[in-house]
Amino acid sequence: MMGSLAFVGFGGCMPVLAKESAQTEYYTITTRYSTVFEGGESSGSSSGGSAYREEVRTDAEGCRIRTFDIDDADGPKRPLAEWQMPIVLRECPGAATVLSNRDEMLARRDAFLAAMNVTAEVCGSHYFTWNVFRIECDPDEAVARLTDFDLGSVRLEDGAEYALPDTGMRVPLRRQADGLAGELVFSGSAELDPDYLRTEAAETIMVVAEISGEKVTEDEAAAQIAGRQYSGKSAITFVAQPEAGRITATLTGEVREIGETGAIETRKAEVVTMRQRVEAASGSDPLQSSSD
Repeated sequence: MMGSLAFVGFGGCMPVLAKESAQTEYYTITTRYSTVFEGGESSGSSSGGSAYREEVRTDAEGCRIRTFDIDDADGPKRPLAEWQMPIVLRECPGAATVLSNRDEMLARRDAFLAAMNVTAEVCGSHYFTWNVFRIECDPDEAVARLTDFDLGSVRLEDGAEYALPDTGMRVPLRRQADGLAGELVFSGSAELDPDYLRTEAAETIMVVAEISGEKVTEDEAAAQIAGRQYSGKSAITFVAQPEAGRITATLTGEVREIGETGAIETRKAEVVTMRQRVEAASGSDPLQSSSD
């Protein structure tokens, strides 16, 4: 769970900040994450971030067409490993969201696999380079990760349910005392299911074994942690600034593990994601930040 917290975005059902108009709107989505591990005489931390672009337009049928892409306009040529982007979603009232560019995504995926000189048999495998990554091959999985963290569809209402990413839990959002002028603040939290955390810990053991060239079964992984105790909590806070076209989400999580000898390990993570409306200025990059 703590590792997955480092992926960006948020999910829900009704748009909060997007205007109902036929005009195209542009957004930047930025994220930063930090993790901290402490246990016995060892400790460690990591941090990072990423940036995305989102274009939202309304078609003649009143459907929203949302295009998500990596914000790499000023960076080096995009590696084939990032075949998932761009993603184009069509959202119509009363209908399920449709992935509009599936064929394009599959073509990019096939080019990525061919460049690696591998077949689809490696899909789902874990590899280690400068960090651990899983080879994804399913466009729907890419969409699921995106929509799990979709700030453009969060339903900010008192009592509205929100699915906490990477926990398997839904929590009610509660409106808090407003922050600065024009800010709306909502939050929700939950204690994490120890059985869920135990399953996550066992899966981590299997992944570590896989990238080491070993094989550990589910039963063997479960046996390794049979004497450990797990607890944890997760919380989310949304700060919406409708006039500025901005929404910020801060997701925090903490997992506590007590070993058979009583040794305690804690893992903490924080992910801050901001979706900001920007202007499409003539003759310039339409996704440069506005001055709101």
